[in-house]
Amino acid sequence: GLDSSSVVAAIFQNQALSKNQKTFSAVFPGFEKDESRYIKTVVNKFKLSNFQITPTTDSLINDFEKLCYHQEEPFGSASIMAQYKVYGLAKQHNIKVLLDGQGADEILAGYPKYYKWYWQELFRKLKLFRSGELKAAHQLGINEKFGFKNAIAAWFPDFASIVLERQYLLNALRQPDLSKEFVQLQSKEAYYTTPAHYNLNGVLRFNTFTHGLEELLRYADRNSMAHGREVRLPFLSHELVEFLFALPSKFKIRKGRTKWLLRESMKEKLPAEIVWRTDKVGFEPPQKKWMQHSVVQQMIQDAKAKLVEQRILKPEVLNKKIQPHDAHAAESFDWRYLSAASLFNK
Repeated sequence: GLDSSSVVAAIFQNQALSKNQKTFSAVFPGFEKDESRYIKTVVNKFKLSNFQITPTTDSLINDFEKLCYHQEEPFGSASIMAQYKVYGLAKQHNIKVLLDGQGADEILAGYPKYYKWYWQELFRKLKLFRSGELKAAHQLGINEKFGFKNAIAAWFPDFASIVLERQYLLNALRQPDLSKEFVQLQSKEAYYTTPAHYNLNGVLRFNTFTHGLEELLRYADRNSMAHGREVRLPFLSHELVEFLFALPSKFKIRKGRTKWLLRESMKEKLPAEIVWRTDKVGFEPPQKKWMQHSVVQQMIQDAKAKLVEQRILKPEVLNKKIQPHDAHAAESFDWRYLSAASLFNK
């Protein structure tokens, strides 16, 4: 991806650092979101040593309890397993410290969800339509919409904040599989906050410091420490973060492109197919395929039984057919049940 490739490009600007660099990747041959061809492009350009691992269903089955032990709390997708295996690969090759591109999406607006925040900001300033940003994004194949609700949110951010908080909590507490007792307990504890400022920089700050990045960094820290490795994150250098948050939103998204400033900085240093990629792949393994395996399905069924026993899920959930989903699918409840039940493997 752009972020990790940019770290490589920055290293190769320093001749003293550019020799014999080793890189580590998880690949999934045949999977539609496999990034092998992009990895090969960067490896060939910089003449890197690249070591690859292919996590499989067997990896999930054999290492799941160990992974849960190191994470110590539920995790939302099988992406955490892929990351765990990559750090294990680095250990096999005696690499103690790794550089990672994490954090760039949060400080430079890398996710598609950020378009609506920028568009609302432009709409509030009466600049959205003449800016050409909507048209530019749609020409790049971006499917994000800007409709009546976005216009209301732009003009009445305080009202939108209240609606978002209420909607988020209701969606969580109305999940049909949850038991009445658990919902009653959680409704006393549950909360959701929203960005303090309803513009692009406001939501980036929110995801960087309040809700989003902290969780991802925790996963990475647990996974790396499980193998005795250390991960350092150049994009989260505090001087860089302070600089980027001081810049207007137009440096983060421009001409329909997310992470515009990073792309412009790297367009002479990286191959164009890396710099101008529009598909966003979040280190995603073939979770849906893994969840179709009979052993994994039994693991999920056993997990649901534990959560029923703990009166978290309703007993009827045991009769529901397991629904495999991709790693970042909003409806991936069965994976969450599998992960949450690990808390009771004592």
